Amino acid sequence: MNRVALGKPSSRTARLEKARAFPSPRSTTGEIPSTMTAVPLDQRYPKLSRTLDAIPPSVAAPVNCKLSGRHSMRVSPILFAISLAAGSQISGGASEPARIAELQVFLLNSRTGALSGNVLAKDGPELGNVPSGEFASNSTLIVVRIQFAEQAPIPKAQVRLVAVESGAMPFAPAHKKTADRIILDRTIALGAVSTDGNTYVGFWLTGIGCRTITLKASIVGIKDAAPRTEVLPIACYE
Repeated sequence: MNRVALGKPSSRTARLEKARAFPSPRSTTGEIPSTMTAVPLDQRYPKLSRTLDAIPPSVAAPVNCKLSGRHSMRVSPILFAISLAAGSQISGGASEPARIAELQVFLLNSRTGALSGNVLAKDGPELGNVPSGEFASNSTLIVVRIQFAEQAPIPKAQVRLVAVESGAMPFAPAHKKTADRIILDRTIALGAVSTDGNTYVGFWLTGIGCRTITLKASIVGIKDAAPRTEVLPIACYE
């Protein structure tokens, strides 16, 4: 008669007994117990809900997506929307670490030495006959405001301003073309930053004439910082 050795239960048997001791939280009826509250998808990810509502039915059908080799799979655009919107919700939508928030332009009155109001403001002075008009000016102060995100580190960065003069010369023949001219290209390091995350850099622009000036400010030393462009529609009349 063969004897059966009695020893410790196998690891599989131990796992089964442990699983019986801790039953699944789902009830026998298939309902979620009251201790596990289900949160509707549109409340958990409101941006996701708005994205799905905006998808027309004509684009909701799955499309074929070719993979490497001869394999392919069907992918639903809605699944793409879910992954993008939910990912943005979870990541919190990180903002830019720094941006050029504003450009301000002030004309220096050649007769009085006073500065005009910001010509880029809605109620700013007009830019007609700037060199010899009522507020005659041949030099301009340009102020660039850089704004840092809340709690963002302040790196060692610089601001570059490029000013390009373009357009036809006043009273020139219509057939005569005038090339664009760079009248300023300068880079200045950032200074101290205020408690609200703002810092200002000033540039002097001299030799203003009667042609349009395009200003382009950019941040050097901060990755993915978008530039900002403003146009001064300077013109001279008879």
